Amino acid sequence: MALDQSMTRQRTALPARAGTLFWRRVVRDPIDAGRLRDVGWPHGLRAIVGSAVLVYLIGALLVVFSPLIRRGLELSVAPDLGPAVPRGIVWLLLFMIMFTLALFQAATLRGPWWFRALGLVISIGLLAIWGILGAQNLGSPLLLGVVLAPLLCLVLLLVVRGRRPFAWWEPPLILLLDAVVVSVALTGFGIGSRPLGFDFAPVLLQQTITVLGQLAIPISLAAGVALAEITVRATVWATRLVGRLLPTDPAGRSAGGSAPAAGWPRRNAAYLLLRRNAAYLLLAVLLVLRLGQGVFEFASLDPITQGWRARLVTAGYAVVMALVGLAVFRLSRRRAAAVAASELPETLGRIAFPIGVAMTGLLLPVSIGLLGLQAVISLDPTGTFAGMAFDPVGLFGSTAAVGVARLLLALILLVLAVRQARRGGTGIALLFALVAVMLLPVPLTWFTGGRVAITPDSDLLNLLATLVVVVALGWFAIRGSLTRIRAVGLGGLLILSGLFSYRDFISDPLGALLGFSGAALVMFGLTWGLLTECDFANHDGRRFQVPTRVMLALANFVLAITIVAYGALVRDPGAALNLDKIADLGDFVLGTALLVSAFVCVLAATAADTEVG
Repeated sequence: MALDQSMTRQRTALPARAGTLFWRRVVRDPIDAGRLRDVGWPHGLRAIVGSAVLVYLIGALLVVFSPLIRRGLELSVAPDLGPAVPRGIVWLLLFMIMFTLALFQAATLRGPWWFRALGLVISIGLLAIWGILGAQNLGSPLLLGVVLAPLLCLVLLLVVRGRRPFAWWEPPLILLLDAVVVSVALTGFGIGSRPLGFDFAPVLLQQTITVLGQLAIPISLAAGVALAEITVRATVWATRLVGRLLPTDPAGRSAGGSAPAAGWPRRNAAYLLLRRNAAYLLLAVLLVLRLGQGVFEFASLDPITQGWRARLVTAGYAVVMALVGLAVFRLSRRRAAAVAASELPETLGRIAFPIGVAMTGLLLPVSIGLLGLQAVISLDPTGTFAGMAFDPVGLFGSTAAVGVARLLLALILLVLAVRQARRGGTGIALLFALVAVMLLPVPLTWFTGGRVAITPDSDLLNLLATLVVVVALGWFAIRGSLTRIRAVGLGGLLILSGLFSYRDFISDPLGALLGFSGAALVMFGLTWGLLTECDFANHDGRRFQVPTRVMLALANFVLAITIVAYGALVRDPGAALNLDKIADLGDFVLGTALLVSAFVCVLAATAADTEVG
């Protein structure tokens, strides 16, 4: 009797705790699992982490208040009449860049030889170029020695400290040495440009960000997944909480799969009827709302960009995604219904950054190959290539390089998907396979010579998903197999489709606040990643220790937010390096793959009449 009363009290209190449980599962648990934690940090590392977080917050504030800063401060004009940046912020941005570079250099003091060599080439090479050119512009051998001395100290620091434990003074010392080199560079270039009314500091800032910004592309791609991740988490946990709130059916199962509780109130027949059909009533409400939303979306489609050609292309992608999903489930040792949709965001969080590294890293050998091809053509003494019917340089241009790289990455991901599926990793295999499908638009467009853009439309894909839910609902209703668990699962799919349409709900309010919405997605994604994707830095590895991992993670996020702040302040949409577009690409490729994977897993669980995992 006491146990029954306890269960009754728990079910009665559950509605009041639903909001708390939802917040904990969707927001607090990911932060608790992925944030940086002091796991026995060496002396001084806590202060370095605090300083890095402070610099990150400064960058975020620069993004938020960029319209006010541009209106209130004088704009600094570069000699090449390029993008103008507020004069009073140039030095702050330069400091943030040097702080990031110091963190990166301190992180690369220890690790495998290739990691240390990479840090040496990037940091020393960049500083040497600017420092030596600035000293030569002054024409003083003494200042050239002033530049070379800090660079030599950085090399010696790498040699001497490489096999010794982390010391708190390393990052501040590196920051001081970097500041000396940058100061000499600015002084040297400023002597020639300042009398003419130009300031060279914005040029140094722009060029440095362009060079170092390539390192921020992978994390910006991963940042684009944040909204899709929260959408999936919110949908899954809302579905599971609704299942727990609904009453049991006559067979003794609740819509969430839990056991019935004794002592439920029995007031009247209407009340009992409402309780028994709560899942169906909720499904009907969600269906009406989603259909109304879908009709509005369909009526708002652009007849040019979202016409019949785009609809056929999107339908083709949907069929391919369905076939890929079926193939993964057939190869897997686990049943489709056994794949937990709640685990997909965490799984994608582990592979998003490596995929971003691969998407950018594969372009390097392709670019080298294209340069080699150009050299062969230019040095061809017989004119063989010149007489060919096609232009190889035009064929393998920049778009071709991206297309070849993504096609190669798609093939690699498909191979990994097959391997993971055969080993029982159905969730990660499904993500690998669907990311591979979302990488295909650029290669397919390249194969058609750019005449046809074979790219799926996210809005049309979502409308097709809603149509699938309606067809599934009709199928279960006709067969008389629409159980309460299936009703809850279909309701969850309708919620997912509804949230998919407005998954940029964070970007719109931020865009209104910022005066432009370009930086909202990437800034939100970076902040969410800083809070939830740093667990790898809480553990020692065989080659990378905790201090190295912590400083490397912080350097990535601080560099990215610095570039976003710079873009928000200069307002140059045509810049060669635009992390906003990179985040949009991450949302399109990785975010869409995550949402489709979650849709497939919830649909599979619904078809099997099991609760959403």
